[in-house]
Amino acid sequence: MKFKNFFLLSCFVSVVFFNFLSLWAPPFDHSNKVIIEQKNNSSTVQISPENNLRTQPKTLRKKKKNYKKNTIKQLDVKELADLQYSALEKKDFSSAIKYLKMRMDRTTDPAMIAQLIFESGEINFEAGKFDQAIAIFEEFRKKFSSHHKIEDACYKLSLSGYLSMLDIYRDQTNTEKAVVFANEYLNHPMHFMKYRTEVQSFKTEALKQSAHHEIMICESQKRHGHLKAAKKRIEYVEKHFLKDIPDLAEKILALKNEFHLDDKQTVARSI
Repeated sequence: MKFKNFFLLSCFVSVVFFNFLSLWAPPFDHSNKVIIEQKNNSSTVQISPENNLRTQPKTLRKKKKNYKKNTIKQLDVKELADLQYSALEKKDFSSAIKYLKMRMDRTTDPAMIAQLIFESGEINFEAGKFDQAIAIFEEFRKKFSSHHKIEDACYKLSLSGYLSMLDIYRDQTNTEKAVVFANEYLNHPMHFMKYRTEVQSFKTEALKQSAHHEIMICESQKRHGHLKAAKKRIEYVEKHFLKDIPDLAEKILALKNEFHLDDKQTVARSI
């Protein structure tokens, strides 16, 4: 009897205790839990409304900046020009060329096309791309021979040729082109004078380098016993360079005397 009464009392105390706890504990919200379901051996996650951005109030969402910038294709010619000149100020030559080409594609005005071709040559020149600059200035010279920038184009063509020359020990094709470009400026029908002194100096330096290159080859041929080829080369130097470079006379004479001495020694050995 005592055991039965004790059991009933303990059950009553337990019920009272749990009812007391339920008064203080917050209610469990089943809508906030994350449910994981197994479907075909793959997990499907249902996110609670509290963690779902779409169900949040707009005031709680992160504000994103909405930049409404025009794409490059929507820019007009003036805006492209501004971008081109801004890129040039920053020495961003590749961007400047890109914007210039876009301007070129959008214009049909012959005067503007001529101006853009000239600007393209100058950008490539400033970027140190002398071969591209030469090609562009040559195109400008042929297409716009009466343009008011023609003297500047011929000067930049000559300067690009001069700056593209290789050293005396390498191929002298660019050096020969530099002489040609200088002559085109100096002998132009419009009698250019603005850069005449500079271009004349380009020509003289290019001729000197070509002449010394030929003499270097001549001396090499002589050392290896190719006297006939060496004589022809020194004659070529005398004919094509002595007029413009009088200082070569002494060197040419010295080589000729050496050839003459070699001929004497050859005859003496044959007797």
